[in-house]
Amino acid sequence: MSEEEKPKRGRGRPRGVKKHKVQNKEAWEIEQKSLPGLGKQIDVKPGPKDEAKKMGRPSSYRPEYCQMLIDHMSKGFSFQTFAPSINVGHSSVVRWLADPEREDFRQARKIAEGRNRLFWESIGIAAVHGEIEKFNATVWIFNMKNRFGWRDKIEAKVEVEHVEPYIIQRLDGGEVELGVKNKVIEVEAEELN
Repeated sequence: MSEEEKPKRGRGRPRGVKKHKVQNKEAWEIEQKSLPGLGKQIDVKPGPKDEAKKMGRPSSYRPEYCQMLIDHMSKGFSFQTFAPSINVGHSSVVRWLADPEREDFRQARKIAEGRNRLFWESIGIAAVHGEIEKFNATVWIFNMKNRFGWRDKIEAKVEVEHVEPYIIQRLDGGEVELGVKNKVIEVEAEELN
């Protein structure tokens, strides 16, 4: 087989020659024009930082979400259910909380958490006064423990053996022996909410 008849392999470039990939065509054109002997040099000055374009998708955040969050949680719903109620992902709402420009949303969450607790505690108070028929106190307590970190008060009586060393001196020769005396101490422990 002659060289003309051999099938070509690869991309058609000779070995050792790499293809240059141009990612930014404008930058490439400026670079080409600024090379000596290919034309006059073009000065590229970056614009002021104030005019810099923000990259990425615009945020779906709206200022009215602050009041909507307060209203939502005032009805007893959790913060986690707010995102689906406004048709956004939970990660978006978490990102708004972390954004330093969204101080209003963080403040709204604090207010909403207080109103949420008020809602649930008012249900408990109404039940204590007999205003709610067939109230399930166990479910309400379980809810309060999970939502607000309530705990049962734990009382424990602990007996600790305390060992005190003492010295005995013998009268018949002046020898000294070391002894121990046991003493029981009662301690009461409480875990507060």
